[in-house]
Amino acid sequence: MRNTCRALPGVDIAHELGIRPETVSRWRKLPQWQAALEAITSEVRGELQASLYELAGKALAELEALVEYRHSPAIRLRASVALLQMAGVGKAQVHSGSGSGRFGAAAAGD
Repeated sequence: MRNTCRALPGVDIAHELGIRPETVSRWRKLPQWQAALEAITSEVRGELQASLYELAGKALAELEALVEYRHSPAIRLRASVALLQMAGVGKAQVHSGSGSGRFGAAAAGD
């Protein structure tokens, strides 16, 4: 029912609930409907933020492992640059040239 409130047209909500579309139209104008919809939206937003936070932790762990990856200096460099960018340290970037990567990093005050 949560997704139904926002995603479906009133006619579809009415059909699902076995009521007239006009009833849904009236409900949508009620402050209680708006409050319930906002509460549901806020709850879903919180759940999404928690999931994203968990995924960000996993992604960070992967980047940390790649910083130590001994088989490819290019992978270590890209992981290091990504971590620096995420941390907001300087303006770290990878410049790709003619087959060889160059690292350019400006310190935060430069």
